[in-house]
Order: sequence, then C-alpha cells, then structure tokens
Amino acid sequence: TNHGEQDDVHTPTTLSYRWVWFRIVIACLILFLTAGIIFGYNALKPSLISSNVFGNECTNTTTSTTKLNETSCPAQNQKLDNMFALASGLVNAVGYLLGTLQDVFGSEFMIFGSGVLWGLSCFMFGYSSNVEENTYTPAFVFMAIGGCGLFFGTLEFTTQVPNWGGFISGALTSMWDVSSL
Repeated sequence: TNHGEQDDVHTPTTLSYRWVWFRIVIACLILFLTAGIIFGYNALKPSLISSNVFGNECTNTTTSTTKLNETSCPAQNQKLDNMFALASGLVNAVGYLLGTLQDVFGSEFMIFGSGVLWGLSCFMFGYSSNVEENTYTPAFVFMAIGGCGLFFGTLEFTTQVPNWGGFISGALTSMWDVSSL
C-alpha cells in the first residue's frame, strides 16, 4: 500500500460525482418535508384542534378558546400533549434500534423502510377520523419514528464526498431541524 493513498476512497467520475450530489440534494429535500414533524408539534397542534382530533373528549362545559379562536378543552389538550410526549420519547428510545438496523441492513434499507413507515403512518393519521379507536397516537408515533429513520439513513451520505462531509452533515441536520417549521 502506498503511504498517503487510501484504497477505499476513489476519485469519483463526473457522472458518479453528480449522482452523489443529486442524492444529497434529494435527501435534503426529503428531510425538509418529512423528518421533523414531531418537533413542529406546536405549529401542528392548532390544526389538530380545529380538525377536532380528540374532540370527543370535550363537553360543552369544559371548552375554552385558544389564541387562534379554536375551541378546545383540558381533556383534548391532555390527549394531544400525551400523543406528542409518547412520540418524542419513543423516537429517542428507538434511536438505538434504528442505528443497529442501519448497521446490519445498510442505509438504503433504512431509507426505504423508514419512508414506507412514514408514508403509511401519514395515511393512517389522515384516516383516523373515520375510525372509532384512537389511531392518531400510533400514527403520530410511527410518523416520528419513520422521520428519524430517514434522518439516520441519510447520514451515511457524509462519507460519499469526504472533503465535504461536514457541509453535507450540516445540510442534512439543518433540513431535519427546519422541517419542524
């Protein structure tokens, strides 16, 4: 082995170099649109109240008006806050499992599996009003876990262009954080 050369890092061809950057841009877009949904809960909560999520918990005597003139009640607020607390807690707990799955199966599996989980949970969340049981909470939890898995899966992109690893890591992390807006 020559000193100063690394066998596992190859100089990318123009096509592969463009393909890598295209994948990184798409990953940033995906993270911007999906990954941080649970961290944007405060912005989402008024929409959930106006959509009458957990509205069956309210009676006429316990309602109050929020800043956005949406009617809510303490029981509804408690259920919504519990949904958020459960999702954010489980995302932190499941992070170890997601990291292990990525180590075993790779980032492509992580991105695909997390994308499917996130998509199914969005579908489930959207149709929760048509179901008598509480499916909002598990849908929100799965949405949060899927978003976290998408983020984990894209972190491997930082190794694909070694000289730009810090920039790529910063861009991916920023898009994940900004998706909560």
